[in-house]
Amino acid sequence: MAHATIPNRPLGSDPRSIADILANFDAITTQLNGNLGWENTGTANNGLAKGAFHAFRSAAYVIPATPFIFEQESFDISGWYDVATGQYTPTLAGYYYFNWRITVGNPAGAGEQHASVLVRTGTDYSYGDDIPARGIMAQPHGGSAIVQANGTTHVFRIRMISPIGANAGTGQAITFFSGFMIGKS
Repeated sequence: MAHATIPNRPLGSDPRSIADILANFDAITTQLNGNLGWENTGTANNGLAKGAFHAFRSAAYVIPATPFIFEQESFDISGWYDVATGQYTPTLAGYYYFNWRITVGNPAGAGEQHASVLVRTGTDYSYGDDIPARGIMAQPHGGSAIVQANGTTHVFRIRMISPIGANAGTGQAITFFSGFMIGKS
């Protein structure tokens, strides 16, 4: 059997065969594939992000209704968003990216504050925009956050802080809540 000399080998060590080198590469490849497979990422083997969803308002909604419910879905890959409650309940522990926007129309008055909040299991987690109303036009209020979820008890929703009487805009590009898993924790 032919032997190949490995450069920078330790002094006094024997040259290794090509078969030994290839066996080491096979072992490394097997180890990498086992640790970096689909099951250890935020992506399913179909290439779609686990837990990916996009929900929106399609009907008029008066603020401040709590929780803010996005009653229509464009898609919900894992079925973790509930259109009846407005809650997203991931069943895998990991890190998640959320993005939301609520467009407020006919605000109550100039100078009134509006803000949107990502809530994790009853506690405010991340505040979106906090913009004074101009009183004359619709304004988008939204935010984004990367959040860790435990996969069992964490529930996410959006709440809106706004004067009574403001209306939320409708449509999947105007008033929405979306997210997806970016990796396991």
